[in-house]
Amino acid sequence: LAFWGVRPGDRIILTHLNTVKAKGTATTPFIHNKGRLTDPAIDYTLFVRVVWDKMPLPDDIEKIDAGAMSFKDISDNDRYLKGYKEFELKSMTRLNNMPLNLILCGPPGTGKTYRTKELACEICLDDALPEKGKGAKDAKRTKAINECFEQLTTGADKSRGITADKRVEFITFHPNYDYSDFIEGFRPNEKEGFEIVPGVLREIAARAAKVENKGKNFLLIIDEINRGNIAKIFGETITLLEEDKREGGTFTIKCHLPLSKEDFCLPPNLYILGTMNTADRSIAMLDIALRRRFEFEDVPPNPELLKGADVKFGTDVLRQDELMENLNKVLLRKDILGNRDYQIGHAWFAM
Repeated sequence: LAFWGVRPGDRIILTHLNTVKAKGTATTPFIHNKGRLTDPAIDYTLFVRVVWDKMPLPDDIEKIDAGAMSFKDISDNDRYLKGYKEFELKSMTRLNNMPLNLILCGPPGTGKTYRTKELACEICLDDALPEKGKGAKDAKRTKAINECFEQLTTGADKSRGITADKRVEFITFHPNYDYSDFIEGFRPNEKEGFEIVPGVLREIAARAAKVENKGKNFLLIIDEINRGNIAKIFGETITLLEEDKREGGTFTIKCHLPLSKEDFCLPPNLYILGTMNTADRSIAMLDIALRRRFEFEDVPPNPELLKGADVKFGTDVLRQDELMENLNKVLLRKDILGNRDYQIGHAWFAM
């Protein structure tokens, strides 16, 4: 199949013996998987990440002749997708096909930090939110996202008056952030001495590891992940990020921490989500040890979000979506900046 022709948004059909088994939407182009396999018996060097749709029941599946079709060919034949009963295809992928380690990257003002809140709700609360829409519907969804995010970061559910474990931690990397903040370090105590205090990663990993239901997910959000010294912050724990190195994985690894002398391992229900401003640093310049352990999702400027947010000057009307689109076209010209990372994001405009 033509992997190299797949782009995010393309429709994907999974077939076996010319029978449709699943359909979905590609969220990435093809990705090279060498050296990142969780099962040594499998040797797929390329893969495409797909969010699967609802599918027909097994006894109501249509036969197709898929022998010579590429992804693109099947995508254009939507008649194969009609008239099916629906059921949730849960056994084929982890929740929403989300990678355990993901970095949202793009120019400033494209909504990366807002997207982390949305993903937090999807990861930890299975996306119990209103559908996306415009105007009042979007305002309703934004309010719901903010309320869910507050619940996840504080542990307090105001609507039911209960308090539970905080399931989301939000931190920001900066040049002075180090191992003692992230893993563990000496801190002064009330007895005029010092004690070893766990950092943010150890704390949330401990909360995630102690829950009996491993389907209960936890999330660490690292804003501006590219602004920190990765080697200085993660130290020996960088290896533990990989899915197969986590607790219960194929090649589980425990690090012996030098200060506390304790063994440390990351649980499988802890997601790590970073944001990266590509105007500050390109992905190619990011620490390669981190780069190979994370997947990347591009968050580009989206003029569609500005549709209807017009500004009136007397009898004249300024369409902000057209203004942003035209400005970015100019910035992308080689004789101006010629770099997509210096585009203007939609958050710079009044919405």
